[in-house]
Amino acid sequence: DLGVSKLAHAVAALVLEQREAFDAHWRDILAGARPVVEEHVAQMRADGLIEGELPNFGCMYFPRVVGVDDTRALTDWLWSEHGVVLPPGEFFGQAGHVRIGFGSGRLEALDRGFVRLRAALKAYPGRG
Repeated sequence: DLGVSKLAHAVAALVLEQREAFDAHWRDILAGARPVVEEHVAQMRADGLIEGELPNFGCMYFPRVVGVDDTRALTDWLWSEHGVVLPPGEFFGQAGHVRIGFGSGRLEALDRGFVRLRAALKAYPGRG
């Protein structure tokens, strides 16, 4: 309860009272996003850019970036050169990995982001 507003408590109570509606909402978002993600992950894996299975559940993916040990440098470069924002695996104790979140209903933006990520990973000069 420390530092949590009354508004946040009210929203949490509403979600718990109307769980079915909120569950349906996030399930619909993931049902739309997952095929987009699966297609791009398959392409990047086939290109030898990333390794790691996409989890069956959830909206986070932590692939290993092939040939990259310092994902802090990679993610800085992705942002500065390609406008792609990803947190480096070092933030999560997984150097060489990046975190990709896909819990968005904005499918066109998600698709464009993956297209840009794939092109950027192909062009990254720091791949060993």
